[in-house]
Amino acid sequence: MTQQNTQAVVLQQPNGEKLQVELKITQVADDTTAIKSFEKSADISIASFDYATGIAVFLALCATGLAYWFGVRSFVLTKQSFDSLIEQIKSSECVTLSTNKALIVSQENQKKAELDHASKQIEVDRTFQYGGALIICLDKFILELYRLSALDGELYRANIYEKVMRLTQLNEEILSKFVLFGLLMEKGSKEYERIFFTYDLFLRISWDAVDDIRDLKFISDLTIKTEIIEYIKEYISSYPNIFNEAEIKNMQEVVSKNSYDALVKISANCAAEIHDYIVTKKAA
Repeated sequence: MTQQNTQAVVLQQPNGEKLQVELKITQVADDTTAIKSFEKSADISIASFDYATGIAVFLALCATGLAYWFGVRSFVLTKQSFDSLIEQIKSSECVTLSTNKALIVSQENQKKAELDHASKQIEVDRTFQYGGALIICLDKFILELYRLSALDGELYRANIYEKVMRLTQLNEEILSKFVLFGLLMEKGSKEYERIFFTYDLFLRISWDAVDDIRDLKFISDLTIKTEIIEYIKEYISSYPNIFNEAEIKNMQEVVSKNSYDALVKISANCAAEIHDYIVTKKAA
């Protein structure tokens, strides 16, 4: 509330005259009311400031909370993504390792099969080579006897020791060739026993023939000794399942002839046994 007061002021002029002036003064009647109004305004401003500050703090806290939540969520998602990536890599590595392992095993099996095939082929080739060499040696011995059988009298006796030496060398060659051939065979198998018996029978008769020729016996006079016949009987008795009855009968007929005819027949039988063995080995 305001009050208006009028005051009279007397001013003295230099010339001594006095001038009266009225002043109207407007005065705030209620300073307290103005102060209170200011305080109220200030309180409202402070309250507004506090409210605004509270809202700002709240918003800041919300923003911080959201940022934290999004940060945590982002970390979780990133971790899940990283874990998923790790699992994919592990799975991929497992698949790769499994594939590589299978490929390595397959290559090893293929290589082993190739080596086995190559080894088998080499063994078959050697069997054919040594078996063929053995047959050739048997035929050479038979051919040498045939040449001697065509000689009579002085021609037969001439240089007899050279002829004996030649037959001895052929027998030794037959022995060495069979050793090489026998190394490729399975000891104790039926095929081995058949070939071994036929070859051994040939050598027994051939060595006796060489001894008889050294004693100047003619080829037509060469006979199979009783010891060889007994050997055949003993072998057949020890290995009854090696030869059938027809083969045993054929052997008995062979040894009933002279040595030359027996050797020709036994050589043919040995060649047939070696041929059958090679064919069987190739087909295995």
